[in-house]
Amino acid sequence: MLFLLLACPSPTDTRPVSVIDTDDTGPGSEADEHCGTIESDTTWYATRAHVVSCDVVVARGTLTIEGGAEVSFDEGTSLSVGTEGYAAGLVIDGEEGGVVLQGTSDTGWDGIVVGELADGVAFRGAVLRGAASGVTVNGVEVEVRGLALDGAADVGLSLLDGARLAEEAEGLAITNAGGYPVVVDVSAVATLPALGSSYSENGSPMVLVEGDEIDASATWEDLGVPYAITDTVDVGGVAGEPAVLTVTEGAEILFDQGTTLRFSRTGSASQLVVEGTGDNPVRMAGLGADVAGYWAGIAIGTGASAASVSWLEISGAGESGGAALSLDDTDLWADHLSITGSEGDGLLMEGTAAFAPGSTDLAVSGCDVPLRLPGAAVSTLPLPGLSLAGNTRDAIAVDGSGKLTESATWASVGLPYWVIDNIELNGDAEHVAVLSIAAGATLLFDTGAGIFVGKDGAAGLVVDGTADAPVTMLPWSAYVAGAWAGIGVYGLADAASVRLSHVDVGYAGGAALRGAVHVDDSSLALDNVYLHDSLEYGLYLTGTATADTSTVTYANNTLGDCSGCE
Repeated sequence: MLFLLLACPSPTDTRPVSVIDTDDTGPGSEADEHCGTIESDTTWYATRAHVVSCDVVVARGTLTIEGGAEVSFDEGTSLSVGTEGYAAGLVIDGEEGGVVLQGTSDTGWDGIVVGELADGVAFRGAVLRGAASGVTVNGVEVEVRGLALDGAADVGLSLLDGARLAEEAEGLAITNAGGYPVVVDVSAVATLPALGSSYSENGSPMVLVEGDEIDASATWEDLGVPYAITDTVDVGGVAGEPAVLTVTEGAEILFDQGTTLRFSRTGSASQLVVEGTGDNPVRMAGLGADVAGYWAGIAIGTGASAASVSWLEISGAGESGGAALSLDDTDLWADHLSITGSEGDGLLMEGTAAFAPGSTDLAVSGCDVPLRLPGAAVSTLPLPGLSLAGNTRDAIAVDGSGKLTESATWASVGLPYWVIDNIELNGDAEHVAVLSIAAGATLLFDTGAGIFVGKDGAAGLVVDGTADAPVTMLPWSAYVAGAWAGIGVYGLADAASVRLSHVDVGYAGGAALRGAVHVDDSSLALDNVYLHDSLEYGLYLTGTATADTSTVTYANNTLGDCSGCE
């Protein structure tokens, strides 16, 4: 039985006539026609066919569509809920029997719109076919326990203005959409289900992610299609409740040109966790072009917890002057991290950032400089599986803070250390800061840079070269006398911890150091040391300085080989 609410609209009233079902539980040979506004709890039963002849708006109450029901929509019509200034609900309850919503002709219908005042919207066992815009949800949470969207002319599912799916959503299948299967705010990406779901076979084979902020923990699963990030995204929670972004195995995230994934940009609490595997790594790359510097990269700032990444591939990031992955005052635990194609650095660490113990298998190629690290972080390099070849400048840049207050070892890694700033070794009375440089290592110094031992605290320098694998210390660029400062050893140095063995020190003696090796009120052990092409002296001893020079070799030092030697 149908009840006509507005039998005689005025000639100037363009609103549709409102037709509301009061009872359609009985059998009938004809379809029930629906058109207009629903203002109380209403059920469309499976015992009757249903045809929507004009837009239906659920303004108040809840519309329930019973399992087994079939609803046909005339061309250009739609079903909306919670759009008229009052709370309203929609429950498509097809867990038993299913519910099919489709057009009455091949020209299609407009779809379902869930407004920001909707309350209690659930899709359970629902099938929508041929809806131009599929399902559009604005700013509210909806339940999905089986929703199939097929043949949308544009987007299958739009979750706008913070709209999201309710916890434990499952069974979302979107196929044959003309555009994206899903458009979603970045804050709600984690609500998209992988369980029993499919997002492939659509015009744009990826989930379009909009918005710029994640302020709570979220997990991004492999949906079988990539996530397309269109804005720079900031991840940050509050103290005690960090926003942890977890990316699970197999997920692929593509970033639009110039965009960045940033953690704790303003000191907020956050963390990046990547859980790729050997069979299913996580991939982060450019959206539309996998070329060096296409997107800005991942930036992890002060306030973030240590990043943890397993089997992560980063490509096409790192604008000129930037880095594909940068960390400031934050440690990184990495297991099979691959970085390729950066216009700037591959991996940049600043402040107190370092590699966490147990890191392994770091590979960087196709970048300007593979690594740029503070001096204290060099000793934390993950040596097992380290591969840094194939970059424009194959060197590890030692930049930023060069103050070492704890003992450290710089290994020989097959490419030089490019020392850009001074390395200053200063411990204290209880902790002598000793820098050990392994056999075969090469250190190339920028203009004016050098190593300074024990100037302001107890320190030592041990250069462990051998006859077969000497240590080399030369300029980064021009081989001219005084191109870099050299080695300075001062009165607070621990004499027992200063020794140079099988080392080549050349073209130094600048920046107030009068020798390639300059010793002031201290002593050191020299074993097969080659000092050459110094701006002043090869070896300069002053004050109470002493050294055994019996195995030192000199050449081409401007003012002489040794000043202060007996």
